[in-house]
Amino acid sequence: MLKITKMKPKNLGRLPDHLRDKRPLTTFEVSRICGVVHSTVSKWVDEGKLTAFKTPGKHRRIRLVDLLIFIKIYNILVPKELETVMTGMAQE
Repeated sequence: MLKITKMKPKNLGRLPDHLRDKRPLTTFEVSRICGVVHSTVSKWVDEGKLTAFKTPGKHRRIRLVDLLIFIKIYNILVPKELETVMTGMAQE
């Protein structure tokens, strides 16, 4: 079972706009969505809990659909302002 110590989401800034661009998310962006530090996201990827790919520069990227599956499996709450955006994007 995945144990998450939920942090209060900080400065979501332009993240909703970035989600609408349909581009893969960085570990930092996923950390803001899930309310954890970015190293936790890297750990999830390394442990195989969250599906990601690496760029030629070895940076991890997470597709929105993979993040939504992860959120559903591990019952992670996301900020309300992002929930609508993410659900709408997944349906397209």
